[in-house]
Amino acid sequence: MWAAGSATLEHVRLKRSPVEAPVARLRLSCLLSSVTLRPPSMPPSALLIVRSMKDPLPGRIATGNEFAMAATPSFEWESAARSELGALYRKAGRPAWGAVPHSAEAVLFADYGELLACLALDLLKGTANSWWWRSILRRFPSRLPGAWAEVWAEHPRYIPAALQQLEERGEVAAVLERVSPVQALRLLLAVLLAYGLPAFLGSQLMVSQTEDSEPAEPAGHSSFSPPEQVSDITATLYSNAPTRRQSYSGSWSGDAVAAARAPWEPYVEASSIPARLGRGRRALLGISLLLRRAPHVASDATFTLHLRRWLAKELEQESRSTGADESFVAVGSPTVLSGPLVHRGIIKVPSATRGREQSLALGIPLTEGSKSIIADSLIEKSETPVQPVFEDGERTCAGGIFYLIHFLRQAELLSLNTGLGGWALLDLLARCLLDRCFHNISGDSVWRALELLDGRKTGVPPGLGFQPQATYEAPESWLRELDSSTHCVRFRSRRVEIWNSEGFLTLDSQSPAALPGRTLHPITRLQRHAWRNVARVCPMDVPLSSELRRFLHFVLPYARWRLHTALGGASVEEVLLRTGTLFVSATHVDMVMGMKQVSLPVRLAGLDANPGWVPELGRVVTFHFVQEGFGGE
Repeated sequence: MWAAGSATLEHVRLKRSPVEAPVARLRLSCLLSSVTLRPPSMPPSALLIVRSMKDPLPGRIATGNEFAMAATPSFEWESAARSELGALYRKAGRPAWGAVPHSAEAVLFADYGELLACLALDLLKGTANSWWWRSILRRFPSRLPGAWAEVWAEHPRYIPAALQQLEERGEVAAVLERVSPVQALRLLLAVLLAYGLPAFLGSQLMVSQTEDSEPAEPAGHSSFSPPEQVSDITATLYSNAPTRRQSYSGSWSGDAVAAARAPWEPYVEASSIPARLGRGRRALLGISLLLRRAPHVASDATFTLHLRRWLAKELEQESRSTGADESFVAVGSPTVLSGPLVHRGIIKVPSATRGREQSLALGIPLTEGSKSIIADSLIEKSETPVQPVFEDGERTCAGGIFYLIHFLRQAELLSLNTGLGGWALLDLLARCLLDRCFHNISGDSVWRALELLDGRKTGVPPGLGFQPQATYEAPESWLRELDSSTHCVRFRSRRVEIWNSEGFLTLDSQSPAALPGRTLHPITRLQRHAWRNVARVCPMDVPLSSELRRFLHFVLPYARWRLHTALGGASVEEVLLRTGTLFVSATHVDMVMGMKQVSLPVRLAGLDANPGWVPELGRVVTFHFVQEGFGGE
């Protein structure tokens, strides 16, 4: 199986080995770990599962004795093995495209998300007895239709992509119906943790029940997380919850509960979340699809409030339909409350107390204007899938743009509450930094890739859904190890700006009360002239509103100063204009560049280090530097 450029051997048959089998296995594993077996034409994120392959050059796998401690791999054998695997790759079956005969010599998956989706479908249809599933399901004794959840729980970062693929095929409801609510809860908790979201949100979906009223596991369900373990899961959640926990006593007013909407609307169509799935499965599916289409929304503070509001509505409706004499109020931590019974993470409040006070957890609904704009631009992103365009790689002359992911994370821009996704921020920042040479790369494939990654329709510019703030203030990371004694102030039309002496903004506010209590010097004419260039906002081919221009005016001076300093004065445009092949799948972004594209200033600045898993972007981002002519170069 292929994963992140590595090879895993399930079985090795040796003839006339001079050492015992365990020793031979260890030494062969060490020997093969230093060779590159991935075929040049195979995308870096793809997974190739090969049934069997004979030794292409028997007895020549290493120079000298292949079982010696200091054995080195043979270049001829490595090339021959890579050529053999390349032939298997080119004729490999694709389970995602249709049925693959059991006699297939190899199968291929674009990424782990596609693998997980195909596994769930095959288990559902009873066709998971193929040889390529045996290595995956070997560790799981259950072969029931719900056994896929056990495998999914080990790869939570790819669960949203798998559910999105199942939703696009119209099979997601049938698949989720094969797992119990407890299994769905476990998957949801794993997703929340993998994406850096508050894990205690998942515990709010647990239904308070007594031990003698536990529902029986539906037929065909695997019970990897039995009901009696729910309290242990909840305890783990609370130990990992943020330190600033919030509790909400009281209950919801009837009007507020009735008006509650699912927190993933309007980014996810209501028809995509069937009501028959129940609360837990709907939450798993809705949050997963939201993480695929607008991950920045799920990390916003108001999302927690919207989720609580929706949960209260669901519990209220269940209470009315069952005639229960109790209502349930979700809380962030059971340790901060006293009085009501805490059972399995749910506070049971007598119905007589309902309506006494308005809960503080009511969310702020989206305005109609913002809802219509977002829905028109984001809700149909499944119509423009990423895989068909970039799965086999596209040439780009601006591969260095993805170096800016490190800057976005260091500058804490991905955590700003602006309504912009991480890919939209990267797109806007790159266009502004390359404004003077944009005409040379205006038709480059990288802009189409960023458009698809952000989920926009063709021709829709970045910046849609931007939410302006009255005040933009630099985080502490911007000012770390800098002289903060000298600041310059500039008053503009109904705004006040404070500039650091290095030449970037630290505050842009529409309120004079935001001025810090320290000595400020008026900005001089010379400084204004010198800083005008670093503050320019000219993103080519992107119409900007006045508020979005103001936000970029705040960010760009620091971006240019930071990159100029980190690169030792090297040209930012030259660094970003790197030629390579871009591969994009549902879960990975791989930038493959030749060794000639390696830049010493970039290497010293650490910008070409692999970002790896970036929850805010919902992708694994990797840079690959290969010899020219290999791996698409």
